[in-house]
Amino acid sequence: MALDAEQYPAFDADPVEVLWAPGRDNGLVLLADPGQLWTPVKGGTIRALGLSENPEINQRFFDERIRIAEQAMFSSVIEFATVPARVSNLLIYKNSLAVDGKWVLSGPAGDRMSSRCQTAWRSAQKRPYWGKRLTQYFEDNAQRPLPIAAQSADDVPFVIEAKNLTNYYHFTKEVLAALTTLDAIPGHHAPIIITYHKRPPAPFVTAFIEALFPEHAERVRFEKAPRRYDDALICWYGDYAGLREDGGQHYGTRHTLDGSHIGAGLSVLLRHAGYSRALRLLRERALRVIKQGDFDHFPAKFWITRKGGHDRVPKAEGALIAAFAERGFETLAFEDLSPLEQVAAMNRAETVASYHGAGFTNMMYAGRKTQVFELGTLQTGAQRVGDFSAFCHVSECSYTHAVADFEYDGDREIPPMRGYGLYPVRISEAGIARLMDRVDASLR
Repeated sequence: MALDAEQYPAFDADPVEVLWAPGRDNGLVLLADPGQLWTPVKGGTIRALGLSENPEINQRFFDERIRIAEQAMFSSVIEFATVPARVSNLLIYKNSLAVDGKWVLSGPAGDRMSSRCQTAWRSAQKRPYWGKRLTQYFEDNAQRPLPIAAQSADDVPFVIEAKNLTNYYHFTKEVLAALTTLDAIPGHHAPIIITYHKRPPAPFVTAFIEALFPEHAERVRFEKAPRRYDDALICWYGDYAGLREDGGQHYGTRHTLDGSHIGAGLSVLLRHAGYSRALRLLRERALRVIKQGDFDHFPAKFWITRKGGHDRVPKAEGALIAAFAERGFETLAFEDLSPLEQVAAMNRAETVASYHGAGFTNMMYAGRKTQVFELGTLQTGAQRVGDFSAFCHVSECSYTHAVADFEYDGDREIPPMRGYGLYPVRISEAGIARLMDRVDASLR
């Protein structure tokens, strides 16, 4: 059957009517009891370091860190439950999910749906009302239990929506981790379908699946969205469900979940607050697998470089590599390593440093005593600062986000932060010296 835009539920509809809700809507059943939707866990340590020659940049970075701590953090890091769910009449549009014509507010797909709805409401000049109506949705469904039914689903296809199968960060956090859900369905033998919106998968996608999920690799296939499935399994996340049950009040959120905040930054809150259980299960699986190999040759300290003509390589990378080499650091490129070698290198490392990029996803495999340094700009410090928080927390490592200057040819010291992609890092000799002072302190 042809799929056209007229079949999709409206993005600008009232959230009370367009979002799937237990007890009101059919078509979604959890196959296992998720237990506590939000579980407080230890988490890692995240620090900020200003290396810019412009005091305004350093101050804006620290102000942003304070804002996040006050408005988008809980008093404890939270692990969100994940369990398999069986759904009927599943629609995958781009990279969001609808069941029986209602959008599912769960996990990465829920984040994207929340963002799309907010954008649609802004376009319709109804921005002040989105947060209030979404708050009403949570309140209306606070006491409705999620449907749970133990049933055989071995022959039902397992479907994962992918945002970007050429980006290592999105693939690992949203697709590779979701495959751990199959551990709760022993004997599953149906196809595993990974949908994508634009570009087909990069080679690393199949490489990591084969390395970490060899028992499932032969059943994986890729299909371009939009797609409909009459009967399917998905990975269900307890993040938004925890908010629906007023979970934020149970774990000491540093703000009130009022309508304006829910409407403006719900996904930001969840991104900074913790990580999914699936991510922890992926880490544990990967560490079990590398125990079967010999990886003692990897260095304890290394700088991560990149190959392939990446346009964000700092002009000062040579000076950075030299400064780190004086301290016994070697230089590695993840592109040269197999999936298991990447996992092992991070897990064995004492100290790792690089500039902003998807390679920091591997921080999820770091040891609990590993020190990780990321060199970025105010742009990454303000817009991408939460990207790797989950990986730091799931590994319980120490993560320092350092902000230097922009590699930018314009007249402004602080260039436009949106609409021009990510700027490379420019760091002065004094900035390198300050970074090395912090690294030296961590090595003592």
